[in-house]
Amino acid sequence: MSPLPAPFPPAGTTCQSDVAPLRRVLLKRPDAAFRGQEQIEREWEALHFLAPPDLDRAREEHDRLVRLLEDHGATVELVPGGTPEHPGDGDAGQEGAPTGLDSLYVRDASILTDRGVILCSMGKDARRGEPDEQERYYRAAGIPLPDTSAMAKPRVPSAR
Repeated sequence: MSPLPAPFPPAGTTCQSDVAPLRRVLLKRPDAAFRGQEQIEREWEALHFLAPPDLDRAREEHDRLVRLLEDHGATVELVPGGTPEHPGDGDAGQEGAPTGLDSLYVRDASILTDRGVILCSMGKDARRGEPDEQERYYRAAGIPLPDTSAMAKPRVPSAR
């Protein structure tokens, strides 16, 4: 796994596709999202999970996915809860951390474009901290975040 991503490619050289071979993949370790069994017990029902996640099994599945991606030529990078310089720390164990179990799904909180990353506005209250977490990662990694301040800010109703 690569803790520090390569410099962001110049505009026009990225490829956003759901079907092309993966070359660079951003994931989050289950430990950084779940932050332990106590956090799982506090959150899983409110997030409408069908059952509490099995942290040990999630770790094993994550490790297998990373190996599979790397075996097929993809560079795997991790967004924990901090910066690329601290890929294993994240917000694990921190009380009041801004993200929860759903933050495992990193694709939802940002969109990659040829000009950088656009941070999304999350609908679930429990997911509102995820774009900020990813922003810290992208800035530390030198990946540009285009100025979207002129864009209309949609009013997203709470999806508790």
